Amino acid sequence: MPDFNPDREGHVQHRFIVQPNSKFPFQKSVKLEDGRELKFNSEKRFTTSDEKLARELQQEYRKDLVVTRVRHPDVADRGHKYFFGQQPGLPWHKYDELGKKIEE
Repeated sequence: MPDFNPDREGHVQHRFIVQPNSKFPFQKSVKLEDGRELKFNSEKRFTTSDEKLARELQQEYRKDLVVTRVRHPDVADRGHKYFFGQQPGLPWHKYDELGKKIEE
């Protein structure tokens, strides 16, 4: 059963953070039934965008792993990519940002 409202968050991609539970000793990796091995990074976690895999890990390693769902915004949801205010003043500007007249 999903832990979110699909009407509100259906348009946003999600990623899943998988990390070991702090009460149990740290494992270097998690082995899957198909023979794959998912290794943790230096921060002792890994991310996946596969919801089915994340939910399977959550069910199989209920006490050993913590699976957290986070929003992974699309390009359109990240805001603009331009940084305003870092260019020098243009020649037709007569006042600075404080309202003082610029000497020519």
